[in-house]
Amino acid sequence: MFAAFPGSYLEINGRNADIRAVLEEIRKRLRDIPFRQFYVRLADGRKITVPHPDFVWMPAPGVLHVWVEEEKASEHINPLLIIGVESH
Repeated sequence: MFAAFPGSYLEINGRNADIRAVLEEIRKRLRDIPFRQFYVRLADGRKITVPHPDFVWMPAPGVLHVWVEEEKASEHINPLLIIGVESH
C-alpha cells in the first residue's frame, strides 16, 4: 500500500524499514503493556512525543493523528513524512 521513495531512509530504533513497517511499529507500541512513551521523527526534523496511546488516532490505513501537548493541537501526519520511531 505505501512504499518509501527510492533512496529514502526510514528507521525503527536504528534499523532500516519501509513505511508499512514504521506504521506497524507505531501500532505495536500503542498496544504495549506497560506502555512506554516514544517519539515519531519527521522529515522536517521534528520529534513528536507520544506520551500515552490516547494521544494517537489511526482511523484508517495511512492516516495518523497525534495530539501535540506543547502546541495544544492535533497534528495530521502524512506517513510518508515519518522517518523514524524511537524509544524515549
